[in-house]
Amino acid sequence: MENLILSVDIGTTNIKAGIIDPEGNILRAKTSELEVERDETGKAEHNPEKLFSNFISICRDVLNGYEDKIVLLVLSSYQFGLIPLDKDFRPLTGLITLLDIRPRETFDQLARKLDFEELYRRTGAPPLFISSLSKIYWLKRKRKEIFENARYFLSSKDYLLLRLLGKPYTEPSIASATQLMNINDLKWDAYPLDILGINEGYLPEIAQSEEIVGKISPEVRESLGLKKDVYVLPGVYDGGAIGLGIGAMGDSVGVMNIGTTAMLRIAYPKPVIDKDKKMRFQAYYLCSNKWFIGGAINNAGVVLKWLRDNLFDLPTMSSHPWRRRFKPPTFSSCLSSRGRDIRRLGT
Repeated sequence: MENLILSVDIGTTNIKAGIIDPEGNILRAKTSELEVERDETGKAEHNPEKLFSNFISICRDVLNGYEDKIVLLVLSSYQFGLIPLDKDFRPLTGLITLLDIRPRETFDQLARKLDFEELYRRTGAPPLFISSLSKIYWLKRKRKEIFENARYFLSSKDYLLLRLLGKPYTEPSIASATQLMNINDLKWDAYPLDILGINEGYLPEIAQSEEIVGKISPEVRESLGLKKDVYVLPGVYDGGAIGLGIGAMGDSVGVMNIGTTAMLRIAYPKPVIDKDKKMRFQAYYLCSNKWFIGGAINNAGVVLKWLRDNLFDLPTMSSHPWRRRFKPPTFSSCLSSRGRDIRRLGT
């Protein structure tokens, strides 16, 4: 119990923190909701100060009683976030999340300026208007003053690492989704940067996910109530963390992460891209010389919810009176129960 880990995940709608022992046991965990600021233009941003304030608050909450035992902080976060900062690291906008649809306005223009097939071969990232490339291009075309005053472009995790360490870092699993990093050498790629008219100095240093990048600054350590030096491990993106947690690094193991949509992935020792011009899957980097190859299925949990609500008229588990007495059957077992009244199954 002398050396414990503080693990924090930054999601689009929630922030989660937990205390982990060296064997991977979760000793305590907390969740707090994050506000997404929206308007009629399609904006969907996190306020960076509120985000960091929530980070401090939930960490202090989960750390209560463990302040003198933490030696390491590990982060995970969502991909596709972007925040432009000036030369003094002051935010010029909110943290633009993956839910923000404003970059659609200039996506066709961007498509005419570059060869997306060439970009896909370099970055392993399919053409998506939610990428950092598309967001920065949108700023350049539609928010010219912000673009011209920007000195750094960071993701959600990069911004937290900056606040924790005083220097901007990123890691390859987050950088993979930007459409700005070459998947073969894990360095910023000149082709998309030239299109944007910026150089790699505008982007954070790429550190390895599994290598310590520094210690939490004394100011942040004091804010968290930590009693001794705590080192920072960059970690991986949220979907990669799920994959690692359920065994993705094992031989011949595939991983499906089911939410509203589903992700199908496999960890592989080299990047693999779609030979078809449709560019249907991603070749994002994971960690430890493994790439997380796969793609999205748009209809997953949302289909089960539709079936539950519209076809089977089933109650949700949170409202079902049998919740404490019965383990709910799987959906597949529901479908195989020929002739039964599915409403009785309690799923």
